[in-house]
Amino acid sequence: MLQQATLVKVLNQALSGGVDTVALLNRKGEVHACVTNHPDGSRRGEAVAAVLSQSCVALQDAFRNNPTPDNLQQTIFLFTEGKIGTAVAGPGFLVIVASEKTPTGSIRLKLQRLQGHLEQPLSEVESNAL
Repeated sequence: MLQQATLVKVLNQALSGGVDTVALLNRKGEVHACVTNHPDGSRRGEAVAAVLSQSCVALQDAFRNNPTPDNLQQTIFLFTEGKIGTAVAGPGFLVIVASEKTPTGSIRLKLQRLQGHLEQPLSEVESNAL
């Protein structure tokens, strides 16, 4: 079973190289876990959830309705003041918030690694909840 402390440790591993916030959202866009090293961390998590809640629902529907190996698995949003990367992870989404100077490839790699570490535990949590 996935424990909260373990989840936080895994998410914390991505907080480097320009990444200042990592969150795990459910299908509705609600934040399940969020780690940050941003000075205004609590408000940062709320802002990320607000920006992505509708996007996550639409993206997840697209991912789930067309589950092919070459289907879109990650999305990077580019803003003037930063980048937000999203990826499917089990029943929800991973979100990485980074500075505008963070290389997009670095964000993609962190998303892939987190997906790899969390896919099975999150899927098990989902199946146990049903």
